[in-house]
Amino acid sequence: MDCKAKVEKLVDVYISWLLSTDADAGWHQPRDYRADVHISGGGYEQADIKMINEVVWLREPHALLPLAKSLIGRLKPRHHVPLIVHYRYIGTVDPETSRTWTSRSIAAELGISPDQLRHRRRHAVDKMVAWLEMA
Repeated sequence: MDCKAKVEKLVDVYISWLLSTDADAGWHQPRDYRADVHISGGGYEQADIKMINEVVWLREPHALLPLAKSLIGRLKPRHHVPLIVHYRYIGTVDPETSRTWTSRSIAAELGISPDQLRHRRRHAVDKMVAWLEMA
């Protein structure tokens, strides 16, 4: 995985952590536990182990979360806010207006120009890539 792809993954992990609750870790799609329970004789032990593993998976932080928090935390807010907001909202639909979030609408919401948004995102990614390459 190249450094830029790793930065994208780290931002994704960070956003999942920001949006997660104690019940849902955000970066793992919980399975339907009923499919693991076998009603006809035996098999309960395996279903119990699977359910325990799923609960542990939901409770444990993502392996990349400490690195994501460290690198994003080193960025100035003027750089990490546009980075996170762009990754989180670009291409999604604003429920209030039913319009798709674009770079222009995100920039307007942040009170900066689209060029500033692009520059600040690029600066954040470049800094994170440099820090990853130094490690």
